[in-house]
Amino acid sequence: MPSRSRWRPRRCARFMGRDAVIATLRDVREREATMARAIDVDRLVTMGTLAAGVAHEINSPLSYVQASLDFLAEVLGGEGAKVQGQSEDASEEDEELQAALRDARRGVARAIEITRDLKAIGRREAEDEEVLDPRQAVEGALRWARAEVMQIARLEIELDVCGSVIANRRRLSQVVLNLIVNAAHAMSAETRPNNVVSVRTYAADEHALIEVRDNGSGITPEALARVFEPFYTTKEPDQGTGLGLFVSRDIVERFGGSLQLESEPGRGTCAIIRLPHHRESQAREAEATAS
Repeated sequence: MPSRSRWRPRRCARFMGRDAVIATLRDVREREATMARAIDVDRLVTMGTLAAGVAHEINSPLSYVQASLDFLAEVLGGEGAKVQGQSEDASEEDEELQAALRDARRGVARAIEITRDLKAIGRREAEDEEVLDPRQAVEGALRWARAEVMQIARLEIELDVCGSVIANRRRLSQVVLNLIVNAAHAMSAETRPNNVVSVRTYAADEHALIEVRDNGSGITPEALARVFEPFYTTKEPDQGTGLGLFVSRDIVERFGGSLQLESEPGRGTCAIIRLPHHRESQAREAEATAS
């Protein structure tokens, strides 16, 4: 009768005089979550590149439409009608036509601005810094965010003179846009009549300040201590990757400034960008004011 071999466990270690098996376990949930967020980031980068390509394709026909509208305005009312409106002896029908033409030209100009911004998102040129008025960056961000915010809240804008700074306009617009979208996402559509997002610029202590405030749900102290950590987010999975504030603070600090968040649960959140004034520009502005 053939002998039957006995299976014996492989001895890996001895523990208290007995054979023991050493096993290791690894929690891969955080790694999988990180990979999922990285995939989302890659998707957003791809979408940005595609958006820039679409903007380039749309820009050409928009240019044709704009040129044709300019030609019609000149034929119908002369150069003065393009700026000042219809001529004094125009009939009522001509006035309506001129008004419709002006509306069409404004709409096309708006569409061209949007496609220009889309193309800028996809470009990878050197991030040159320049002396600029922060209000220009804020206005660019508002063009993008207005439709998103108006679905949820009332938008209040107060762009006071705040001085010149050294920054990259596109990157600063990116930061402001992220803060405005965050403010909109902090509120519920159910409370839309009472929701407010306010955007302000002002000067204080030789700094230009950009403030984005909402009256949403606010942030708990525990979450507020972690909001600038990469991949940390309190949003729904389809609303954010947890990189927005991390990247935004890095951008602002490259410009020599700071980004701070103040928040209380139930009392909303205030994000403040503080950028140092460009001293040479401030000196020239002071001289111009004195003269």
